[in-house]
Amino acid sequence: MNVRTSWEDLGTRFALFESATVVIEAGPSSVWVKAAIEEIGHEVLVANPRKLALIYGNHKKNDKVDAENLARLGRLGRELLAPINLRNLESLSDLAVLRARDLFVKQRTELINHVRSMCSGFGHPLPPRDSHYFHRRFADSLPKKLVPALKAALEQIKDLNAHIREYDKKVERLSKTKYPETARLREVPGVGSLIALAFVLTLHDRHRFKDSREVGAFLGLVPRQDQSCGHNPQLRISKAGDATLRKLMVMAGQRILRDDMSDCDLKSHGLKICPDSQSKGAKKRAVVAVARKTAVLLHCLWITDEPYDPFRNSKRPKRVTRPQ
Repeated sequence: MNVRTSWEDLGTRFALFESATVVIEAGPSSVWVKAAIEEIGHEVLVANPRKLALIYGNHKKNDKVDAENLARLGRLGRELLAPINLRNLESLSDLAVLRARDLFVKQRTELINHVRSMCSGFGHPLPPRDSHYFHRRFADSLPKKLVPALKAALEQIKDLNAHIREYDKKVERLSKTKYPETARLREVPGVGSLIALAFVLTLHDRHRFKDSREVGAFLGLVPRQDQSCGHNPQLRISKAGDATLRKLMVMAGQRILRDDMSDCDLKSHGLKICPDSQSKGAKKRAVVAVARKTAVLLHCLWITDEPYDPFRNSKRPKRVTRPQ
Protein backbone atom coordinates (compact mmCIF):
# COMPACT_ATOMS: atom_id res chain seq x y z
CA MET A 1 0.00 0.00 0.00
CA ASN A 2 1.50 3.31 -1.10
CA VAL A 3 0.54 6.54 0.64
CA ARG A 4 1.61 9.98 -0.50
CA THR A 5 3.64 11.69 2.21
CA SER A 6 1.38 14.63 2.93
CA TRP A 7 -0.71 15.57 5.95
CA GLU A 8 -4.00 15.21 4.05
CA ASP A 9 -3.23 11.85 2.42
CA LEU A 10 -1.92 10.33 5.63
CA GLY A 11 -5.06 11.47 7.43
CA THR A 12 -7.33 10.05 4.75
CA ARG A 13 -5.58 6.67 4.63
CA PHE A 14 -5.18 6.06 8.37
CA ALA A 15 -8.72 7.20 9.09
CA LEU A 16 -9.87 3.95 7.44
CA PHE A 17 -8.35 1.89 10.27
CA GLU A 18 -9.38 1.47 13.86
CA SER A 19 -7.17 2.75 16.65
CA ALA A 20 -3.85 0.95 16.37
CA THR A 21 -0.13 1.22 17.11
CA VAL A 22 1.83 2.54 14.12
CA VAL A 23 5.59 2.09 13.91
CA ILE A 24 7.63 4.49 11.77
CA GLU A 25 11.35 4.97 11.29
CA ALA A 26 13.04 8.13 12.53
CA GLY A 27 13.83 10.59 9.77
CA PRO A 28 13.57 14.23 8.68
CA SER A 29 9.76 14.04 8.40
CA SER A 30 9.06 11.83 11.42
CA VAL A 31 7.94 14.73 13.67
CA TRP A 32 5.06 15.93 11.50
CA VAL A 33 4.19 12.42 10.23
CA LYS A 34 3.84 11.31 13.85
CA ALA A 35 1.63 14.32 14.59
CA ALA A 36 -0.55 13.68 11.52
CA ILE A 37 -1.19 10.04 12.44
CA GLU A 38 -1.73 10.76 16.14
CA GLU A 39 -4.29 13.41 15.21
CA ILE A 40 -6.56 10.63 13.97
CA GLY A 41 -6.25 8.65 17.20
CA HIS A 42 -3.47 6.15 16.54
CA GLU A 43 -0.45 5.58 18.76
CA VAL A 44 2.85 6.17 16.97
CA LEU A 45 6.21 4.66 17.91
CA VAL A 46 9.32 6.18 16.30
CA ALA A 47 12.04 3.53 15.96
CA ASN A 48 15.72 4.41 16.15
CA PRO A 49 17.27 2.79 13.04
CA ARG A 50 20.82 3.21 14.37
CA LYS A 51 20.03 0.76 17.16
CA LEU A 52 18.24 -1.77 14.96
CA ALA A 53 20.78 -4.08 13.36
CA LEU A 54 17.86 -5.90 11.74
CA ILE A 55 17.43 -2.82 9.52
CA TYR A 56 20.82 -1.17 9.01
CA GLY A 57 22.68 -4.52 8.89
CA ASN A 58 20.27 -6.25 6.54
CA HIS A 59 21.81 -7.18 3.16
CA LYS A 60 18.36 -7.19 1.62
CA LYS A 61 17.25 -3.69 2.51
CA ASN A 62 14.23 -2.02 0.93
CA ASP A 63 11.14 -0.19 2.11
CA LYS A 64 8.93 -3.28 2.09
CA VAL A 65 11.38 -5.40 4.11
CA ASP A 66 12.04 -2.55 6.56
CA ALA A 67 8.32 -2.03 7.12
CA GLU A 68 7.77 -5.72 7.79
CA ASN A 69 10.69 -5.85 10.25
CA LEU A 70 9.42 -2.78 12.09
CA ALA A 71 5.94 -4.32 12.36
CA ARG A 72 7.32 -7.60 13.73
CA LEU A 73 9.49 -5.79 16.30
CA GLY A 74 6.51 -3.69 17.32
CA ARG A 75 4.50 -6.86 18.00
CA LEU A 76 7.29 -8.50 20.00
CA GLY A 77 7.87 -5.51 22.27
CA ARG A 78 8.21 -1.77 21.83
CA GLU A 79 11.48 -1.70 23.78
CA LEU A 80 13.08 -3.61 20.88
CA LEU A 81 12.48 -0.56 18.68
CA ALA A 82 14.60 1.69 20.94
CA PRO A 83 11.80 4.28 20.52
CA ILE A 84 12.71 7.95 20.30
CA ASN A 85 10.79 10.58 22.23
CA LEU A 86 10.36 13.28 19.60
CA ARG A 87 9.50 16.87 20.36
CA ASN A 88 6.09 18.13 19.29
CA LEU A 89 5.43 20.55 16.45
CA GLU A 90 4.94 23.49 18.82
CA SER A 91 8.36 23.14 20.44
CA LEU A 92 9.86 22.49 17.01
CA SER A 93 8.44 25.79 15.76
CA ASP A 94 9.89 27.57 18.80
CA LEU A 95 13.25 25.94 18.12
CA ALA A 96 13.01 27.24 14.54
CA VAL A 97 13.17 30.78 15.97
CA LEU A 98 16.58 29.99 17.47
CA ARG A 99 17.75 28.35 14.25
CA ALA A 100 16.72 31.37 12.19
CA ARG A 101 18.46 33.74 14.58
CA ASP A 102 21.63 31.66 14.43
CA LEU A 103 21.54 31.76 10.62
CA PHE A 104 21.24 35.56 10.61
CA VAL A 105 24.12 35.87 13.08
CA LYS A 106 26.32 33.73 10.84
CA GLN A 107 25.44 35.85 7.80
CA ARG A 108 26.24 39.03 9.73
CA THR A 109 29.60 37.62 10.83
CA GLU A 110 30.52 36.69 7.25
CA LEU A 111 29.63 40.18 6.01
CA ILE A 112 31.58 41.88 8.79
CA ASN A 113 34.63 39.70 8.11
CA HIS A 114 34.34 40.53 4.42
CA VAL A 115 34.28 44.27 5.10
CA ARG A 116 37.26 43.99 7.47
CA SER A 117 39.23 41.92 4.97
CA MET A 118 38.64 44.36 2.11
CA CYS A 119 39.55 47.38 4.22
CA SER A 120 42.68 45.68 5.52
CA GLY A 121 43.75 44.98 1.92
CA PHE A 122 43.58 48.73 1.26
CA GLY A 123 45.76 49.53 4.29
CA HIS A 124 42.80 50.63 6.39
CA PRO A 125 42.31 48.01 9.15
CA LEU A 126 39.17 48.50 11.20
CA PRO A 127 39.41 48.46 15.01
CA PRO A 128 37.31 46.02 17.06
CA ARG A 129 33.68 47.03 17.41
CA ASP A 130 30.47 45.48 18.64
CA SER A 131 28.62 43.77 15.79
CA HIS A 132 25.40 45.60 16.66
CA TYR A 133 27.01 48.98 15.92
CA PHE A 134 29.47 47.97 13.20
CA HIS A 135 27.53 49.49 10.29
CA ARG A 136 26.94 52.74 12.18
CA ARG A 137 30.54 53.13 13.32
CA PHE A 138 32.33 52.54 10.00
CA ALA A 139 29.79 53.73 7.43
CA ASP A 140 31.56 57.09 7.04
CA SER A 141 35.14 55.89 7.51
CA LEU A 142 35.52 53.42 4.64
CA PRO A 143 38.16 54.08 1.97
CA LYS A 144 36.53 56.04 -0.84
CA LYS A 145 37.49 53.45 -3.44
CA LEU A 146 35.66 50.75 -1.47
CA VAL A 147 32.41 52.62 -0.86
CA PRO A 148 30.72 51.38 -4.09
CA ALA A 149 31.64 47.78 -3.22
CA LEU A 150 30.90 47.78 0.51
CA LYS A 151 27.95 50.15 0.83
CA ALA A 152 25.45 47.37 0.11
CA ALA A 153 27.23 45.07 2.59
CA LEU A 154 26.86 47.64 5.37
CA GLU A 155 23.18 48.03 4.54
CA GLN A 156 22.76 44.26 4.78
CA ILE A 157 24.49 44.26 8.17
CA LYS A 158 22.10 46.97 9.31
CA ASP A 159 19.07 44.95 8.18
CA LEU A 160 20.41 41.77 9.80
CA ASN A 161 20.91 43.62 13.08
CA ALA A 162 17.28 44.71 13.00
CA HIS A 163 16.10 41.13 12.36
CA ILE A 164 18.36 39.77 15.12
CA ARG A 165 16.92 42.27 17.59
CA GLU A 166 13.42 41.10 16.67
CA TYR A 167 14.43 37.50 17.25
CA ASP A 168 15.93 38.45 20.61
CA LYS A 169 12.58 39.93 21.61
CA LYS A 170 10.83 36.71 20.57
CA VAL A 171 13.31 34.64 22.57
CA GLU A 172 12.75 36.80 25.63
CA ARG A 173 8.98 36.52 25.24
CA LEU A 174 9.08 32.74 24.77
CA SER A 175 11.30 32.29 27.81
CA LYS A 176 8.98 34.21 30.10
CA THR A 177 5.60 33.02 28.80
CA LYS A 178 5.88 29.48 27.41
CA TYR A 179 8.99 28.17 29.15
CA PRO A 180 9.04 29.53 32.73
CA GLU A 181 11.53 26.80 33.74
CA THR A 182 14.22 28.85 32.00
CA ALA A 183 14.04 31.37 34.85
CA ARG A 184 15.91 28.95 37.12
CA LEU A 185 18.59 28.42 34.49
CA ARG A 186 19.07 32.16 33.99
CA GLU A 187 20.22 32.46 37.60
CA VAL A 188 23.60 31.07 36.51
CA PRO A 189 26.02 33.88 35.55
CA GLY A 190 26.65 34.07 31.82
CA VAL A 191 23.36 32.32 31.00
CA GLY A 192 20.70 34.55 29.50
CA SER A 193 17.34 33.93 27.88
CA LEU A 194 18.89 32.75 24.62
CA ILE A 195 21.11 30.06 26.16
CA ALA A 196 18.45 28.93 28.65
CA LEU A 197 15.77 28.60 25.97
CA ALA A 198 18.13 26.82 23.57
CA PHE A 199 19.09 24.40 26.35
CA VAL A 200 15.48 23.53 27.19
CA LEU A 201 14.30 23.23 23.59
CA THR A 202 17.30 21.24 22.36
CA LEU A 203 17.31 18.71 25.20
CA HIS A 204 13.49 18.67 25.02
CA ASP A 205 13.02 16.12 27.81
CA ARG A 206 14.86 16.75 31.08
CA HIS A 207 14.43 13.10 32.08
CA ARG A 208 16.17 11.70 29.00
CA PHE A 209 19.47 11.51 30.92
CA LYS A 210 19.92 9.30 33.97
CA ASP A 211 22.95 11.34 35.04
CA SER A 212 23.39 15.07 34.44
CA ARG A 213 27.03 14.47 33.54
CA GLU A 214 25.83 12.77 30.36
CA VAL A 215 24.80 16.18 29.02
CA GLY A 216 28.44 17.14 28.45
CA ALA A 217 28.97 14.13 26.19
CA PHE A 218 25.61 14.72 24.47
CA LEU A 219 26.74 18.22 23.46
CA GLY A 220 30.18 17.07 22.33
CA LEU A 221 32.04 18.92 25.09
CA VAL A 222 34.07 15.91 26.27
CA PRO A 223 37.47 14.92 24.76
CA ARG A 224 37.64 12.08 22.30
CA GLN A 225 39.59 9.01 23.39
CA ASP A 226 42.10 6.86 21.52
CA GLN A 227 43.76 4.89 24.28
CA SER A 228 45.80 1.84 23.29
CA CYS A 229 48.85 -0.01 24.67
CA GLY A 230 49.46 2.53 27.41
CA HIS A 231 49.25 5.41 24.90
CA ASN A 232 46.59 7.93 25.87
CA PRO A 233 46.97 11.14 23.83
CA GLN A 234 45.09 14.31 24.73
CA LEU A 235 42.55 14.81 21.94
CA ARG A 236 40.09 17.53 21.07
CA ILE A 237 36.45 17.44 22.07
CA SER A 238 34.14 15.16 20.10
CA LYS A 239 31.84 17.99 18.87
CA ALA A 240 28.92 15.57 18.80
CA GLY A 241 25.32 16.66 19.18
CA ASP A 242 23.79 20.04 18.48
CA ALA A 243 26.40 22.53 17.21
CA THR A 244 24.31 25.62 18.00
CA LEU A 245 23.81 24.78 21.66
CA ARG A 246 27.46 23.73 22.00
CA LYS A 247 28.53 27.13 20.65
CA LEU A 248 26.22 28.90 23.09
CA MET A 249 27.58 26.90 26.02
CA VAL A 250 31.12 27.89 25.02
CA MET A 251 29.97 31.52 24.95
CA ALA A 252 28.64 31.07 28.48
CA GLY A 253 32.02 29.66 29.53
CA GLN A 254 33.79 32.67 28.08
CA ARG A 255 31.49 35.06 29.93
CA ILE A 256 31.95 33.26 33.25
CA LEU A 257 35.75 33.51 32.99
CA ARG A 258 35.73 37.24 32.29
CA ASP A 259 37.45 39.40 34.89
CA ASP A 260 34.33 41.48 35.53
CA MET A 261 32.20 38.42 36.39
CA SER A 262 31.64 37.55 40.04
CA ASP A 263 33.41 34.58 41.61
CA CYS A 264 31.69 31.19 41.68
CA ASP A 265 32.55 27.51 41.56
CA LEU A 266 32.41 27.53 37.77
CA LYS A 267 34.91 30.36 37.50
CA SER A 268 37.20 28.77 40.09
CA HIS A 269 37.18 25.53 38.11
CA GLY A 270 38.30 27.37 34.98
CA LEU A 271 41.00 29.35 36.76
CA LYS A 272 42.50 26.14 38.12
CA ILE A 273 43.02 24.97 34.55
CA CYS A 274 44.27 28.31 33.28
CA PRO A 275 45.54 30.63 36.02
CA ASP A 276 47.45 32.64 33.39
CA SER A 277 45.24 34.30 30.79
CA GLN A 278 48.21 34.62 28.41
CA SER A 279 48.28 30.87 27.70
CA LYS A 280 45.91 30.52 24.74
CA GLY A 281 45.84 26.72 24.71
CA ALA A 282 45.12 26.47 28.42
CA LYS A 283 42.52 29.22 28.15
CA LYS A 284 40.63 27.32 25.45
CA ARG A 285 40.67 24.17 27.58
CA ALA A 286 39.41 26.17 30.55
CA VAL A 287 36.56 27.67 28.53
CA VAL A 288 35.46 24.24 27.28
CA ALA A 289 35.72 22.76 30.79
CA VAL A 290 33.57 25.56 32.21
CA ALA A 291 31.09 25.16 29.35
CA ARG A 292 30.80 21.46 30.15
CA LYS A 293 30.37 22.14 33.87
CA THR A 294 27.75 24.78 33.09
CA ALA A 295 25.75 22.36 30.93
CA VAL A 296 25.76 19.79 33.73
CA LEU A 297 24.72 22.45 36.24
CA LEU A 298 21.87 23.68 34.04
CA HIS A 299 20.49 20.17 33.77
CA CYS A 300 20.71 19.70 37.56
CA LEU A 301 18.82 22.94 38.12
CA TRP A 302 16.23 21.92 35.53
CA ILE A 303 15.70 18.55 37.20
CA THR A 304 15.64 19.68 40.85
CA ASP A 305 14.35 23.26 40.45
CA GLU A 306 16.60 24.22 43.36
CA PRO A 307 17.88 27.81 43.64
CA TYR A 308 21.29 28.35 42.14
CA ASP A 309 24.09 28.39 44.73
CA PRO A 310 27.33 29.79 43.22
CA PHE A 311 29.48 28.11 45.89
CA ARG A 312 27.65 24.83 46.40
CA ASN A 313 30.68 22.65 45.63
CA SER A 314 32.95 24.76 47.84
CA LYS A 315 30.63 24.25 50.80
CA ARG A 316 30.75 20.48 50.55
CA PRO A 317 32.91 18.85 53.23
CA LYS A 318 36.13 17.47 51.82
CA ARG A 319 36.63 13.74 51.94
CA VAL A 320 39.16 12.58 54.50
CA THR A 321 41.28 9.66 53.33
CA ARG A 322 42.20 7.32 56.13
CA PRO A 323 45.76 5.99 56.20
CA GLN A 324 45.96 2.34 55.32
